[in-house]
Amino acid sequence: MRICPHLGLKSDPSTALHFASVGNYCHHVQPIEVVREPHQMAYCLVGEHVNCPVFQMAAGSQMPRKFRANAAAREKKKLQIATLPAVILLVLLVSAAFIFLQLTTPGGLFNAGGPTLSSTPDGSLVAIPTQTARPTQDAFRPFCQPPLSWHPYTVAETDNFATLSLTYGRPMEQLMTANCRTSALDLIPGETIYLPDLPTATSTVTSTVTQTPTATKRIIRTRPPNLLPTWTGTFEIIRFTDTPTPTNTPVPSNTPVPSTPIDTPPPLPT
Repeated sequence: MRICPHLGLKSDPSTALHFASVGNYCHHVQPIEVVREPHQMAYCLVGEHVNCPVFQMAAGSQMPRKFRANAAAREKKKLQIATLPAVILLVLLVSAAFIFLQLTTPGGLFNAGGPTLSSTPDGSLVAIPTQTARPTQDAFRPFCQPPLSWHPYTVAETDNFATLSLTYGRPMEQLMTANCRTSALDLIPGETIYLPDLPTATSTVTSTVTQTPTATKRIIRTRPPNLLPTWTGTFEIIRFTDTPTPTNTPVPSNTPVPSTPIDTPPPLPT
């Protein structure tokens, strides 16, 4: 088996692997390239290398892409290198826009609420203090959000967290934390804060339970229907008299008793 004389290792052009491998480079072209494994088996590792299109090319020519083993990987690497500056530029533009907005917004991340410079009609600059934003009903409070069951409350002139704590029966620290405040007097009349429901008043009078006697249920028995037969005869009205009329009762007469003949004994013989 005769191997192509231009096939060799990357560091040693005179030595080549006798099997298809990504370690075999073609040194006949510039720059040297790894030959595709099917092409190595068909031409580079056998005597057919004299008919190889790359072998017949002039020395120092560039290898066609279809014979390169890593052409796709190289193209992908070139694409990544080409797009890297565009990605870096895009990130820088977005970062610059974010920093600019935070610096120019009164409540921005890098704006601590310092004085704002304003020009007067005579051309001089006057520092106008900027009021620090207070948390309101619509403000975003990521770290001191009150519970969802609490309701908005408009601060009065005499309100502070100490009096509100007594009124609503909650610790003063809890009310201050829920409304993003650090001082008990950090309230402005007319602003909106969040407070819980008022506590329900409980009566201290002990009620005495009086037992009412329960009426005994009276059982009323109904009279059963008359089970005697109904009289269907007629009545005779006998007029009552003071002296009753005697009624003669016939006396029974003597009834003759029939006589019974008496037998005469016969005469005695003589």
